[in-house]
Amino acid sequence: MKRILMFALLLIVAAPAIFAQATANGSAPAATNSSEETLVAQEKQKWEALKNGQWLSLKDMFAEDFLSIGYEPADGSVKMTTKAQTFSQENRLPPGIEFTLSDFKVVSAGKDSAVVTYLAAGPIKVHATSVWAKRGQEWQTVFYQATMTR
Repeated sequence: MKRILMFALLLIVAAPAIFAQATANGSAPAATNSSEETLVAQEKQKWEALKNGQWLSLKDMFAEDFLSIGYEPADGSVKMTTKAQTFSQENRLPPGIEFTLSDFKVVSAGKDSAVVTYLAAGPIKVHATSVWAKRGQEWQTVFYQATMTR
């Protein structure tokens, strides 16, 4: 568990350097187009499910060892949560809250893992990062982190 968290944190810290190098070289290191499109679509699916009050339907999209560092809906505090906590009744946003997603970037972290970053703007605006791993034939989120921005 510690290894996965450390790997995810390392990827998050390294992502800006990777993006800066890509800009300097004029080419972006990305996952294959198929994987990239799949992961972006799945990120959008998460937010759509939140808006429609169908969050629990996405439980299989998250790994059993999933961790999240984000904002608590009730009071806005920052907290690390497990999969069980993330899908608990008290941890859900009320339906109808809409976010606009933009600026997606997908960085391959190997054949079976990738980091997806993007902006989510709604009642608050966050820079969001998800770390995905291919478990069997399915992509699953293993880590999520959001940072509020202006």
